[in-house]
Amino acid sequence: MKRNPNTDYVPVIRYAEVLLNLAEAEVRSANGNLPKAISLLRSVRNRSDANYVFPEQRLTSSSILETIGKERRIEFLGEGLRSFDITRNLLPFPTKPSLSSFTARQVNPTDEAYVFPLPNGEILTNRLINN
Repeated sequence: MKRNPNTDYVPVIRYAEVLLNLAEAEVRSANGNLPKAISLLRSVRNRSDANYVFPEQRLTSSSILETIGKERRIEFLGEGLRSFDITRNLLPFPTKPSLSSFTARQVNPTDEAYVFPLPNGEILTNRLINN
């Protein structure tokens, strides 16, 4: 049996992700540097929109984290990182609009439904799962 060469894991980390991760670490650190975090956040946003001006009154840690989260959603739209951010920050998962009339509008971290199914790639390559 010949092995599929496309199953090797090769991480791809974009520079914007590195900058946003560093900005978040600066904010969350006990000795964090908020001006540095804001500067990193600006460098990501101004790369794609040079005319954008961050409001200066939003300099609290929580508002900077909120802005970093929003920037991550904009920057990584469709790249599959949102679920990691939601889980990492213990945020509630929004339900799909088609299900919202049947269930709650979100799945909270304390809910037993806050568990992910096995990835399809793992199911396809690990034959012991289907037994």
